[in-house]
Amino acid sequence: MPLVLVGGGVAVAVLHKAYDIDWPLQALANHNEHMNHALVFSGQAMMGALKSDANLWTWALHDLGQAVADLATLDFLGWTAVAAAGFALVVAKRSRGG
Repeated sequence: MPLVLVGGGVAVAVLHKAYDIDWPLQALANHNEHMNHALVFSGQAMMGALKSDANLWTWALHDLGQAVADLATLDFLGWTAVAAAGFALVVAKRSRGG
């Protein structure tokens, strides 16, 4: 796993610096931003809810709604399709006895 991460990072850096190809770097930045919102969508809102006398269940439902709405992106749908196709290929290979 570390080899994949380092190799991917080096490949993206070379594409960006040497060839001025920016889309892999932008895709990684977008992916990083979405990962930061995976557990808690809005950290500032959570701190405000904890400091005030707000109902935490209401805040949690609102935060969950924001996170689910954030899933409706082309990136998420595209990578979901890639994962589903990969899974279908694995199932097809296993069904043939391989």
